[in-house]
Amino acid sequence: MKNEHNSLPNHDEDKQAAKEIAHAVLFHTESALPQGSFVRSPLQEVVHLADERDKQPGDAHHYRDMDKQEELRLIRNIDAQLDEIFQEQMTS
Repeated sequence: MKNEHNSLPNHDEDKQAAKEIAHAVLFHTESALPQGSFVRSPLQEVVHLADERDKQPGDAHHYRDMDKQEELRLIRNIDAQLDEIFQEQMTS
């Protein structure tokens, strides 16, 4: 993931949302957190929990190659789950 925080605003993404996404990506491991006490945003917490769930020795999960079709399937699955949650919230 290279320069996501720069590319999101260039694709008509909301700049504040892009900033939050960039921080979630940058802060997804304990080693990237700023010094002192730090409270993760809900998005940062989700990214951190996903990283913890996928953790491998030596942080190998950050360097794993994945089939592009599998990546796309997983992203679409996450999008569908998020859409479902948002729809539930809108109707409640």
